[in-house]
Order: sequence, then C-alpha cells, then structure tokens
Amino acid sequence: MICGGYQMRPALPYVPGTDAAGVVVACGEQVNRFRPGDRVTCEGWFGGFAERMAAKASKTARLSDHTDFVVGSTLLHIYLTAWYALVERARLQAGETVLVTGASGGVGLACVELAHLLGARVIAAVGSAAKTPIVRDYGADEVIDYSREDVRERVKALTDGKGLYVCVENVGGALFTTLTRLMRWNGRLMPIGFAGGEVPSVSMNLPLLKNYSIVGVFTGAWTERFVQQD
Repeated sequence: MICGGYQMRPALPYVPGTDAAGVVVACGEQVNRFRPGDRVTCEGWFGGFAERMAAKASKTARLSDHTDFVVGSTLLHIYLTAWYALVERARLQAGETVLVTGASGGVGLACVELAHLLGARVIAAVGSAAKTPIVRDYGADEVIDYSREDVRERVKALTDGKGLYVCVENVGGALFTTLTRLMRWNGRLMPIGFAGGEVPSVSMNLPLLKNYSIVGVFTGAWTERFVQQD
C-alpha cells in the first residue's frame, strides 16, 4: 500500500498502518457498543501507526484485560480472515484436507489453527525449515517446505493422488499456479493475498475439468459491505 501496489490507494499524504489496539478516547454519538476507557482492537485502511486513529465501530472489538496491545492489535484481522475464508467461503467440513500457504504468517497461522479445530486435516506450506515447529504447534498435521521440496509431488503423496479439498493461498506467483493443478473434484481454491509479489493467472480449463471453485477472500471488502450495526 505504501508503494502504491495494493488495490487500495489512500489519498496522499496519509499515515500507514491497518491494525491497531488501544484505549477508546471518544465515541461518535451513534456508537452504543463502546465508551471512553474501553480496551479495544480495531482496523481501518490506514492510520494505525499514529498515536491516535479513528476506527469505525463495525471494525472494532473489545479486548480482554488479559491481552496486551501488541498481541491484541493482530487478533481482529487475522482471525476474522481465517473464519471468513474457512467457514463462510470454503464451508470447510471435518475430515477434509486443507493446505495453507504462507502458513507461518499471521493469517496463515490463524487458518492452520482454525482448520485444525474444525476437524480438518491440515497441510502447512512454509518457506523454510525453521518455520516448521510453529505451524506444528498450531495444529498442522503435515508440513511442506516449498523452498526445498517439490510441492506438486508432496501434495500428491499426502493425498494419495486425489488432491486438495481446500487451499488457502497467501503467496501467489508460481506457487498458486502449481496449486491450480492439485485441487480435487469440487475443491475450493482461495486466493487471499500475494505475498510473493506476483499476481497469478489461471488456465480456466483446470477448474472446469475438476469442477473446483476459485473463491476470492477479501475480508476488508466484506466488512465494508456488510456493516455490523450498533
């Protein structure tokens, strides 16, 4: 976003930062769920790196007294994204196999953890061997290190050649292209982000042949369209 490469481009000048946590100083007259002094986590398109920021009540949640602000600032976005992706968009079912790329990042770890809690078999794809322990701790059943392993062959081996029910894809580029050939019948391939820097294209005969779906996941746009009322 700072470089101008993101789909949202705030008017310049602006203060960066999308996720924050802190203490409510003041509320709008139509806000009923919060009051000054409340500890909250919140998000917006910008402003998070300022000493104070304005956030919509619909993009704010109360923060437990036991959660510090550093941890709290990460919770709303990553777990809401994981829930929206796996429950609302993929309709993930217990027993299905889900692969999460970029699995050691914030959204990736939340997806690994939630998929595990929902009863799925979780394959975590990471960019280095050093990231394996943390994804295991969050519930990954299997780990693929795509810096040194052949993703296509590993997925085939782990799924007995049947492919993936669900793929949460955070990386983009060549990895996404590889995964388009690894979905099973009625699978759901979900692009969430492009951390690798390259927005991929899809040969549309691939989802046609296996009747799998490409399901976009843009939580920020979803929360803008379906605003929670006070």
